[in-house]
Amino acid sequence: LTEPSSQTSPVAGLRAHLAQARGAGLKPSSLARRLAAWRSFLRWLAETKLGAASQAALLLGQLKALRPPRPGRPLPKLLSVEEAVSLAQGPDAPRPRQTGDLMDDWDAMPMGSRAWYASWAVVRDRAAIELLYSCGLRVSELTGLDTQPSGPWTGWLDLQASDIVVVGKGNKLRRLPVGAPALKAVQVWLELRARVLRELQLEQDKGPVFIDRSGGRMNRRAVHRLVQVAAERLKLSQPVHPHMLRHSFASHLLQSSGDLRAVQELLGHAQITTTQVYTHLDFQRLAQVYD
Repeated sequence: LTEPSSQTSPVAGLRAHLAQARGAGLKPSSLARRLAAWRSFLRWLAETKLGAASQAALLLGQLKALRPPRPGRPLPKLLSVEEAVSLAQGPDAPRPRQTGDLMDDWDAMPMGSRAWYASWAVVRDRAAIELLYSCGLRVSELTGLDTQPSGPWTGWLDLQASDIVVVGKGNKLRRLPVGAPALKAVQVWLELRARVLRELQLEQDKGPVFIDRSGGRMNRRAVHRLVQVAAERLKLSQPVHPHMLRHSFASHLLQSSGDLRAVQELLGHAQITTTQVYTHLDFQRLAQVYD
């Protein structure tokens, strides 16, 4: 090591080396590991009290200002419109006209049994997936929905207005329109939910929209599982998680409307820069079409 000077600073040389390596295609994560190795070596050299210890300590202090480039965030994965609609209207989901017949079959099912739970869970799951895609909900916003307002910071259904009110990040409330297919699926589920809660001898008019087998609020893990199972049954080409439906909602809406500001408001993003990732997805898809 040599004493740093204003003309030939080792830090400037290291910065130039990192820039050159980045230009040669080295990933930001690799550059970060290389910089960490330099710091570890200089720290060891400074602690050994060898002849270059003072220069190493000085250079180590200067290296604190040197940062590797930030790794680029991967673009969100999406479903096609056809895949999203198929997921919401899966082959196992009973249609409205079948729900009455399903209720009639309950007399032959012991309450609490696997068959009893499966008979109504499929209707609940369809409504949940419809809302995730139709409204671009986060999982916490879905599980936080109640049948009616129960406090200043609660989400709830407003079926008369065909809207839902959700509590987003930072306890920010936003009102979202519900599309006709999702609205119908929710209405069918609420009818069946009332029957389930009667069977469980629980209050029917209040509480969470989406319940578990004991009548309590469905948790996030259950939502992840029901989306995963629905995707597996359809044999989709990629693993699916609930947030992928939110990404798909945003991208499909932007493709059809071109209104980035409206997408921002519907998603509840505080900054427009967060929403702009979906414009990159649009360019990516356009490039694939012309490739």
